[in-house]
Amino acid sequence: MIKTCAIISFLVCVLPTGTCHSYQLIGTAALSEELVAQHYTINPNLDAVIVEDRTIPTFEYHTYYSAGWADEAEGEQGRIHFLEHLMSSQDQIVSKNGGEKNASTSYHFTRFILRFPKDKLDLAVDIDAERYYNTVINEEVVEREKKIILTERSRRQTNFSNRSANYFFGLISGKKNFDDIGTEDFIKKIGPVGLKDYYENFMRLQKRLVVVIGDVDVDHVLTKLNKAYGNEQIPGELSSKLPAPQYPNRKVLGKRLKHTSKNLSLTRFRKGWYTPYLGHLDYAGLLILDRLLDKPSNSLKSSLIDSGLVKSFSVSLRSCFKNPNSL
Repeated sequence: MIKTCAIISFLVCVLPTGTCHSYQLIGTAALSEELVAQHYTINPNLDAVIVEDRTIPTFEYHTYYSAGWADEAEGEQGRIHFLEHLMSSQDQIVSKNGGEKNASTSYHFTRFILRFPKDKLDLAVDIDAERYYNTVINEEVVEREKKIILTERSRRQTNFSNRSANYFFGLISGKKNFDDIGTEDFIKKIGPVGLKDYYENFMRLQKRLVVVIGDVDVDHVLTKLNKAYGNEQIPGELSSKLPAPQYPNRKVLGKRLKHTSKNLSLTRFRKGWYTPYLGHLDYAGLLILDRLLDKPSNSLKSSLIDSGLVKSFSVSLRSCFKNPNSL
């Protein structure tokens, strides 16, 4: 495991550079012989990682908010998941432009994904900015979405694996009656005024990370992101109120892993925990590295294993951190 961490440390390096416009290059990561991740800060609360990959004429645009189910108060879980639904409701414009979208709420982050042909980068940034600045939250949309979420919850309650997962996450987070999308009573009580306040004074203040991978031009991506977000400043009196990240009990959480390559078939049990705070210095580079290694077409994982450098290579953010601020 020490060798694994050493390789990650080597690949994910932070390089001091000068300022370019209102964004700043703060690091690069060599992902393979062909691909490099460039890590920028766009404003005090937004980072961006861009990877040019010309193999297919498409791109993916991911936005991560540093808030998930475990960051909500006990008995008040469900608002972040509700906002995830409202903030990803651009079905018509996405499909009309040949794109796809997805969204999910996880333990410590909420993720929005857009996939488009390469000529739709401007549209992706516009959708992302609209989501961030102008998500519509009124009685009509809240009541409509409430019915959808209650139906989703009803289906999940009949699924044993979902009930087990809630029990497990409650165990590692020390919360009783853990429910990732909220209890039925709590969902029914959600109203537009309280939800809009949560969106403006909690969700939008979270640390964010934009990840763009595909057939894109780095300068153009930066220009668009800078135009959309570059002048945004987070008031100190507000950002100081953000809750500290909560970490699971590492003694409880673990995962069985199996890695198979030409010269190796290994199963072992590894202790780990879920996504650390987005403020981690190497979060962006590690995220990109994990994203590319998990591509079926990428051979970096198997080549490292076959070379004998490591017996098991998993660059998930669920691994190898002794604490959330150091490798």
